[in-house]
Amino acid sequence: MSIAPTGPEPITEPSGPAPTTTPPAWRAGLAAAIALALGAALAVVGSVLPLFSGPFAEIGLGPTKADGSPSTDPEDAGLSDNPLSHNLWSSLHPEYKRFALFEVLPPGMWLPVTVAAVLAAAGAVFALLGYLRARFAAVSAARITSAVALGLLTTMAYVVTQFASEVKADIDDRNLRMAGTDAVRVLPEVEPGPAGTVLAIACVVTLIGLVLAALPTTRRSALT
Repeated sequence: MSIAPTGPEPITEPSGPAPTTTPPAWRAGLAAAIALALGAALAVVGSVLPLFSGPFAEIGLGPTKADGSPSTDPEDAGLSDNPLSHNLWSSLHPEYKRFALFEVLPPGMWLPVTVAAVLAAAGAVFALLGYLRARFAAVSAARITSAVALGLLTTMAYVVTQFASEVKADIDDRNLRMAGTDAVRVLPEVEPGPAGTVLAIACVVTLIGLVLAALPTTRRSALT
């Protein structure tokens, strides 16, 4: 009795779907995009809000001589139509400097805030693209643009807050020195306006966006 030769056993395919590797996922990208977009919006809002608040910002300064004393001469300039309710786009009227009350912000201070807002918005777009596709270029662009935007916003928030605080200190000091005299008018009170506060909030929100954008992408295994 002969035994028939047997060939190699057939290879059987494993049952069930085979594991595959999906492209990288950047789950933090969506949250980063939302935070950066909000930071850009706050930066724009902060640039159009008043630099000052208080009575001085509301009523301004009427006809006044160069030394700050009140004047009845119609040829003397009056600032009642130019109160301190200005923002980074309008700045302050140059006449304030002529009265030697305080220095004014240099012109064009709106430009750094605008650039920061554009960069933050661009970072939000890159972060959204990174969330959808997790491409290295989009993720890197989101991180770089958000970092530059944060630097500009932080600088401008400091400049605006410091400027408003210095103006308040100058007016308070002038009022303290001139109180009780008839030669020079006591100036109305002035307080830092909401512009600096909103810009500071924009910095915090943009920082959150930058932190989220710095989170790494992840690679996971999935079944197809």
